[in-house]
Amino acid sequence: MQKDEKFLNGILTLPGEEVLVAKRQHWLTFVTPLFSITSISLLFVFSSFYLFIIAFFSPIVFISSITAIFLLASSLATKSIVDWYFHVYVITDRKILEASYVPMFSHSICDVLLDQVRCTEIDVNINGIFNELLNNGDISVSFDRPTHQEEFIIKSIENPKEIGNILGHAFASVVKENSNTLWYRLKDKKNFGMIKEIFPNQSMGVN
Repeated sequence: MQKDEKFLNGILTLPGEEVLVAKRQHWLTFVTPLFSITSISLLFVFSSFYLFIIAFFSPIVFISSITAIFLLASSLATKSIVDWYFHVYVITDRKILEASYVPMFSHSICDVLLDQVRCTEIDVNINGIFNELLNNGDISVSFDRPTHQEEFIIKSIENPKEIGNILGHAFASVVKENSNTLWYRLKDKKNFGMIKEIFPNQSMGVN
């Protein structure tokens, strides 16, 4: 938790800047590869059992193969979870950013300053009944829409309509200050309002 708070505090680089929302991708993002890893691992385990126990009786080779499969599967599963946990989207009242960080190893940040954007369109996309039930979707933020110069995509995020509304309000505030043009479109017109997520035992964090 302290690492999350330290990371978010490092993001607040502008005077008076506040975090509106910080979100990881939907849990389905890492559950899907975990299911694939488990299924493939079981397939190799059964194949190894057939080869080294039934066809060619060799318990030592069987145990060695099972150990290798377990180590490889564990490594892949751990990587999937770590990649999900340390991949964060953050929206402040001054910018939006995508951050991937692994403490003591690497980090990368892609951010957009809201007051540097002349016009934007925010599209929320939820594809399929399954994603609709899980409330999982993408948010596409386009800059300089007439020329399609840039696009910022928040992928596989939970509550995409709500996050889209938060982005819309953040851009609207900047537009008021700078008299820029805002193009804002959402399928759901319900106004969820501005929110600031509070995380257990700390003032800021990521969920």
